Amino acid sequence: MIFKELHLANFGKFQNKTLTFKKGLNIIVGENESGKSTLFQAFLGILFGFKQDSKRYLPWQNPTSYKARLALDDNCTEIYLERDFLEDTVSFIQKENNHMSSFQYKASPLGRSAEREIYLNKIQDLFGFCEPEIFKHSLFIEQRSLHLPPQNQTATDVKQMISHISELKYDEICSRLEERYFEITKKNPSGLDKRNDRILEDLQKQILDLEEKIKKTRENQESLKKLSEKITNLKETITTKEIRLKAVTESLIAIEQLAKFSKKETEIKDSLNDLKKRKAIIERLTEQLTQIQKSKPQVNRLSIGLFIVSLFALPMIFFSANISIFWLILLFIAFSVLFGQHFYTQKKAQSHFQLQEMRVKSQLEVLPDPHKLDQTIEQHQKSLFEIEAQKIEFKQKVTDGNKAEKESLTQTLHQLRETHTIEKQNYIYFAKGLQSPFTLEEDLFDLKEKEKILRTKSRVLWLAKETLETMIIEFRKEHLKLFAKDMEKTFQIIAKDSYQNIAFEKETLTPSLEWQKTPISITSLSCGTQDQLYFSMKLSLLKHLGSDRHLPLFLDDPFVNFDHERRLKVLDLLKHYAKEHQLFLFTYDSWYSEKLGRNNIHEITL
Repeated sequence: MIFKELHLANFGKFQNKTLTFKKGLNIIVGENESGKSTLFQAFLGILFGFKQDSKRYLPWQNPTSYKARLALDDNCTEIYLERDFLEDTVSFIQKENNHMSSFQYKASPLGRSAEREIYLNKIQDLFGFCEPEIFKHSLFIEQRSLHLPPQNQTATDVKQMISHISELKYDEICSRLEERYFEITKKNPSGLDKRNDRILEDLQKQILDLEEKIKKTRENQESLKKLSEKITNLKETITTKEIRLKAVTESLIAIEQLAKFSKKETEIKDSLNDLKKRKAIIERLTEQLTQIQKSKPQVNRLSIGLFIVSLFALPMIFFSANISIFWLILLFIAFSVLFGQHFYTQKKAQSHFQLQEMRVKSQLEVLPDPHKLDQTIEQHQKSLFEIEAQKIEFKQKVTDGNKAEKESLTQTLHQLRETHTIEKQNYIYFAKGLQSPFTLEEDLFDLKEKEKILRTKSRVLWLAKETLETMIIEFRKEHLKLFAKDMEKTFQIIAKDSYQNIAFEKETLTPSLEWQKTPISITSLSCGTQDQLYFSMKLSLLKHLGSDRHLPLFLDDPFVNFDHERRLKVLDLLKHYAKEHQLFLFTYDSWYSEKLGRNNIHEITL
């Protein structure tokens, strides 16, 4: 990647200023106040904007227009970055094979908008990283800033990039694993727990609540079961009492009915006896009537005939016999008396017969009809038979119960039914909102399974995070050792071979070293040696950060504390690095151009 051109439309003291650059070493030479530092800062400003120094580079002549543009060449792709510092917007233009794409982003350095993120991703694609602080501490070396170590976070990011872990974002993966872990649970295996509950704690609370709910449900189920048993017992007691009450009631009814039937039986028997007596009277009277009718006097027709014949024959006899009429009259009188007596006797007998017959018939008339009487007797006998059968049936229903027991049973049943109704209502009330413990246990089983999965997941996430962190630390240590070794070689070229075993502190990129195998503090070194140590570090960073990108390096007169000999060694190193990297050296001294040879550099004079 090559920076081809810098155009300052309105930036600081410059207006419509264009500088072109070439591969290799570009030296920008200018006296004090010529604008070298302004040009140096313009690169960073166009790429990332200014957080604090934006007003420092406001245009002197036209402050209403504050713009600058960079032109780059990345593998035959032309890229233009143009920033409007007043509007905090940046245009990103790409040209490739006659195809051009243009994007404009709201990319304030103080903001974290989505557009800024998109823009920074494009910077990431170009340079391999997009953090301004990394640029400042690696590719941009300012005056009097060589020995300024980066901040902790920047140092961590740089260490990632040294080991090329940043491109795979392993730290982000670790952070994400930790975030995912703490999304599941607040338990911190390596420190204080989080304050707010997470999914696992909420789930555990749900499990505890559900277990308590199941416990209460089971208690309620047990209470409901006891209540059900009580209701069943009440129902059985009510049924038993109802059966007993029915039996006592039926017994009392049977006793009443038996009394009625006994009374009715007595009445029917009395009536039957009366009817039988009447029947006997009728039979006797009928027999008498038959006997009377058999003794009915008969008229003696022969006597009457003889009397009549004699009445006519005797006179003829007497007249023929010439018997005296006296004797005829006497005979007639005698016959008349005899006939009269006979007629009287006959009449008297007839009257007696009629009297007896009339007396018997009159008695029979007041008596019922024998046929009907027989039917009535038969009905009475049938009724007596039915009454006897019913008495037998009711006698079977008769128990030892009495009215007092019936009243007691009735009162007890009334109380039992009221109790049964109340308990049944209580049962319905309790059962209405009661969930099945089996359903709750199924839910509990599901929750415990989820808890088990979450616990496993959290353990796996934490283990993965710790394992990955351990691997990253070990990986970085190895790469930091390589980086330190490369830095040591560069430093030994610039300084002396007596400085050895350069290493870095664990948290920062602050180096430590030995002098003649004796550990010494960096602060014990001279300012020039410290600058040379950190310059060696910057050159090694250029090599390790860029990987295959061949990143540029910007130097703003950083060698003021170097002696003549070591400055020459640095120039040799710059020549070497300029073969693969584009270098920008901002200086007031044309000595650098002379020593490097103007044919080997691209010199820009301000």
